[in-house]
Amino acid sequence: DCDVAHYGDGCTKECPGTATIGAIITSCSGHGTCFSGQEGNGTCVCDDFYSGLDCGTACPSNCGGHGECDSGALNTGTCTCDQNWAPPSCTTCYPNVTGPTCTVPCPIGPNGEPCSLNGVCSFSGTAAQCTCALGYTDNPDTLDPVCAEACPGTPPCNGHGTCLAVRNPTTLIVSYQCQCYNSAANGYYSGTTCDVCQMAYNQSTSCKIACPSSSNGVCNGQGECRNGFCICFKPCLLYTSDAADEEDSVDLGGRRII
Repeated sequence: DCDVAHYGDGCTKECPGTATIGAIITSCSGHGTCFSGQEGNGTCVCDDFYSGLDCGTACPSNCGGHGECDSGALNTGTCTCDQNWAPPSCTTCYPNVTGPTCTVPCPIGPNGEPCSLNGVCSFSGTAAQCTCALGYTDNPDTLDPVCAEACPGTPPCNGHGTCLAVRNPTTLIVSYQCQCYNSAANGYYSGTTCDVCQMAYNQSTSCKIACPSSSNGVCNGQGECRNGFCICFKPCLLYTSDAADEEDSVDLGGRRII
């Protein structure tokens, strides 16, 4: 009789998804059983969570334990998720709910959307909370933070800083100000919307390449920083003892003119 991966007269026809690894032969992509043998027709009966004529399409994440897979050789391999669980894999909640069973409502912003569509809803202890996206925050008087306030910039803080709510101690009016990145990991930004590099990192990639500095400032206070190099305002004088030996241009004090 035929092996598990062949069918028909003389066992000359191959089942879908046949593969040979060493001495082991499999059919239906290793995820099903082929109707093999001389009386067989070569069709696959797929295992749970697999579909397609060769059983080669898997339902995403086995539907996460929170949905039903449309498995089978003639089916789609898609998940139908349980209530409040989101496709395609049924492993996460819909954006408006959270919690272990996706039944805890997320805070709703003034626009009627969870976390004002400016943050991510998550479950903490027994309640839902919003973690605001970069550049968004809340009025400090808000009892239930919903990420409804944005700092200046497009996008807020130009993606290079966090947003702070600052209350004027005299007027008590709250304004929203960018706190620009100031680290080797994220760059060194400046400006009310974090749209420029700090002076010492001017015009550098991701504001991470520093120009030489001294006690007199960036570029010794005598030039402009550009992508890690100093562009002098006027001919710079570099004190050196070996300038003449190197046949460079020097003044009477032994300073190289550059």
